[in-house]
Amino acid sequence: MSKDIPVRFLVTILSGTGEFSVCEGATVAVTGKVRLAENTAIERVKIPPLSHSDEPDLLSLNSSDVYRELRIRGYNYCGAFCGIYCSDPRRIKGELVWNGNWVTFMDTILQFCIIGKKTRELMIPTMIQRVLIDPAAHLTAGKGINKLPVYRDNDIDTIICGGLEFRGVKFSLISRTVNEHSSPKLEKYVFVAYDNTHEAFKDSLFPKRDALTICTQLLLENVGTLRLKITEASLNRPAEVLLTPHILQILDGQPQVRAECSLAAGAAAMFYSATLQDFYVKVTRKDASQMAPDSECHMVLAGGVAIRDDCSIVLGHLAE
Repeated sequence: MSKDIPVRFLVTILSGTGEFSVCEGATVAVTGKVRLAENTAIERVKIPPLSHSDEPDLLSLNSSDVYRELRIRGYNYCGAFCGIYCSDPRRIKGELVWNGNWVTFMDTILQFCIIGKKTRELMIPTMIQRVLIDPAAHLTAGKGINKLPVYRDNDIDTIICGGLEFRGVKFSLISRTVNEHSSPKLEKYVFVAYDNTHEAFKDSLFPKRDALTICTQLLLENVGTLRLKITEASLNRPAEVLLTPHILQILDGQPQVRAECSLAAGAAAMFYSATLQDFYVKVTRKDASQMAPDSECHMVLAGGVAIRDDCSIVLGHLAE
């Protein structure tokens, strides 16, 4: 929905059958059946009124506690829609704020249904079996007060507050939208001399990260895919000097790029597993001094190869 463009609904009611539909554009949003109750006292469910907590050892929830829990689940209620005043620890009974607004009050009843769910998944109501609205009884119950007791009966799947009764509310899970629009990535082209005496390049970490960034950009420009397979040969180097964590940090800033990384650690596989478990890097027992670290890779990493006695052998295995 756009904040600038109003949303218009078309409500259609068939006077003969009472069937109705609510459409938004060419999409049907809600369908159901409406009728005038002849005797609301007979149709209403009799549920005991709100009483004091039967579990004094458990703390009740105030409005701040309730909406903190809802924010954790992914809901962002604010203003008049924050109508739950308090709830018992089991979230079966509580009090709702009544300020004369039927829309926010009915939405608050649905919120009370949500906090009663024993899950923190994001859900929205998609079906209600029955809604009973008794305006006269509701206005009588709310006369002179701004809070009304609410009670939820799990056995008959009914929630009652004032002159309103909701029965058979069904919820469906929806996916959370996180960072729908990713932050813009700014890039620039800078000439870096081969023999650079700049102060920043005296730091040994800076040129390494800079070189890895350049290699990664060249790879992305020429490989033609967003799913990369990367492997590194440990060659018995300390875990702190491995290059794979730096590569993953660089790729983390690239939109839609996914990398499957592995480390050929040889006999010291257990030693590297604890260090790389947070990066989700697969550690294998392959030894690059004896065989290829992996196959069909887009990038192969290694360090200290040129100073090894078996340099040519290792380079041959890395190139396989």
